[in-house]
Amino acid sequence: MTRAPNLVVISGVEQPELMQSTMVELLTASSDVAFAVQHVRLPSLFRIIHVLERVGRCRMVLARLDLHLLSDGTGGVSDRDGVQRLLAYAASGQLEIRSAGAMRWDPDFSLFRMTDRRCGTLCLFGAHYLAPPHGGLDWPLTFLLMRRAAVTRVAEHFEQIWNAAHDVLNPVVQSLEREVCRSG
Repeated sequence: MTRAPNLVVISGVEQPELMQSTMVELLTASSDVAFAVQHVRLPSLFRIIHVLERVGRCRMVLARLDLHLLSDGTGGVSDRDGVQRLLAYAASGQLEIRSAGAMRWDPDFSLFRMTDRRCGTLCLFGAHYLAPPHGGLDWPLTFLLMRRAAVTRVAEHFEQIWNAAHDVLNPVVQSLEREVCRSG
């Protein structure tokens, strides 16, 4: 991790768990989060569900929604408890998910509104991963932006994407319910 005024560079080359621990710390300190990511797999969310459940509001906009991406890649989900916890979180009204359809952005980014309002909102800008990237790939970089003007611009961009995206929470919930029934 490299620090500069109002910017932290996160690279997992030396510490593969660094991105996950950074995400957990930010979620723990947040009251509201917003993610704009290309795609999400359930096993990744299971790694952070214990802190995500405590966030008052989580908005997630995906570049595309492929319900098969909700599986662990083997055609099923091995973490029944994780599925049930994620399903409960989705049913709580705290989780909102939209699909952007044809709209694209690069790179992924997320916003974390800190519970302590004096800290403001922080932005992760770049690669979002909760497990080490596949072997042979370069380690992606992520930046933690803290400068208020930059974070404000990113937040405005998120709102534009969010407003143009379509609500897909119900299909996600239905897919999670099917996984619970299948694994029961």
